Amino acid sequence: MALQMSRALSQYGASGQVGVSSNPAGAPFSAPQTNVPWIKITGTSAAGVAYAVDANPALTARSGAIAIAGQTFNVFQ
Repeated sequence: MALQMSRALSQYGASGQVGVSSNPAGAPFSAPQTNVPWIKITGTSAAGVAYAVDANPALTARSGAIAIAGQTFNVFQ
């Protein structure tokens, strides 16, 4: 399960990591997936999922999500 459920990021793009807790500790989880092309998964480990978010060229806010082990991590930009 994802330890943090959402994050707001700069319009200029950013990267981060979502911590993951599994039971038992270190157990594998299904490959994370995004629902928009501007969020990219850059790595996974037993501790979490690393991601990068492209810069937002629009003047309006946008949102997307990463599905991790049946949980949703929301990204707001």
